[in-house]
Amino acid sequence: EEKLVTFVPYAESGEYAGEMYFDIDMDTLAFSVNADGFITDGTKLVKYTGKSPIVVIPDGITEIADDVFNYQNTGVSLLSVTVPASVTAIGKRAFENNRSLSRAVFLSSTPIAVDFASEFDPFRWPAGNFVIVVPEADKAAYVSAWADCKYKIKGSVEVTIIPEFEIEDGVLIGYNGVPEGDEELVVIIPNDVREIAVGVF
Repeated sequence: EEKLVTFVPYAESGEYAGEMYFDIDMDTLAFSVNADGFITDGTKLVKYTGKSPIVVIPDGITEIADDVFNYQNTGVSLLSVTVPASVTAIGKRAFENNRSLSRAVFLSSTPIAVDFASEFDPFRWPAGNFVIVVPEADKAAYVSAWADCKYKIKGSVEVTIIPEFEIEDGVLIGYNGVPEGDEELVVIIPNDVREIAVGVF
């Protein structure tokens, strides 16, 4: 069994000097620095202290607590997030205020209960081109279960064939690019774009 220990150092002046997290194996009493930024309580993800804007939540996590990836708490503007099949619950505002978040990938074949209809929407205020990607064979189940979802739900195969830029009559109406790994997103607008629609980025 592992337990999380938070070390909070203070300067000689008494000022708060940040936090450091350690995972302790209670059987061997060995400890290691939690370097990936995923702070858990059992199988519940309770905090994110990482710096990567591209997040792949570890398999085995079953719940994401309220506000974990909310930009106001992390200072990290996410670009994409992958939710493993082990997750069965997502808290209120879990990914709120990530205005660069363009993609959330769900790996489970079974949709989980998510409240999209209220101010507790876990993805409230994402990028204008935000899309939820689900397993191709299970897209219909997600669309049915998430009838109140205001975001585009696309199957995994469909996403691989959509263009990077969606242009209509010279107006850029959608952008579907996501960087690889931890790379910063660099966008070169095509020459035939004369106007960029509201909320594209």
